[in-house]
Amino acid sequence: MTARHTASRASSTSSARRRPDIRRAEASLHAAAANGGVAVAQFYPDIKLSGEVGTRATNPHDLAHWASLFWSWGPSVSLPVFQGGALVANRRLSKLQQVQAALDYRETVLVALRDVNNALAVYRTDEARTASLDASATAQQHALDLARDSYRKGLASFIDVLDAARDTSKAQRDAQQAQLQVCTDLVSLYKALGGGWEAGGAPLSQATTR
Repeated sequence: MTARHTASRASSTSSARRRPDIRRAEASLHAAAANGGVAVAQFYPDIKLSGEVGTRATNPHDLAHWASLFWSWGPSVSLPVFQGGALVANRRLSKLQQVQAALDYRETVLVALRDVNNALAVYRTDEARTASLDASATAQQHALDLARDSYRKGLASFIDVLDAARDTSKAQRDAQQAQLQVCTDLVSLYKALGGGWEAGGAPLSQATTR
């Protein structure tokens, strides 16, 4: 594989990240990783600072006296160790969810790469076939021109001209159908890539023909 083919495949992989199935799998993976972080954080003590201000006055006239006021301030600590094995079980569950999300993401990416590679292979095969049919149509057109010239000079019959015209028409029709198939393959390739290439990136026609 040449360096250009390697660069083309890397670009295809990058563009495939925009596929909806890969986006969903990636979001699930991020969510599982975030949940794992929360599960780990629950193992640590939770320290809070709180304050309270109030009055103990029972008579409205005493509200303005400092002696009736009270306040308190200090930390409160929550120790998760007293929750038994719940935190450990939650941590194990989050690990399993992360592993499952990673496996799902890997499988989704592999499916996407398979779709892209298949679509790219079909596109390149049909593109090469189109080039061959175009060359054949051009050769048939030259043969038709030669048959017409020979007929005008009396070196060939009109049947030879008709045969050459029929072969030229068929060759041109095959070339046009092949070009239509290439356009269909291009749409399939765009779909496999998740909608095409990012703005500012290499054009799809350049990447696929290298």
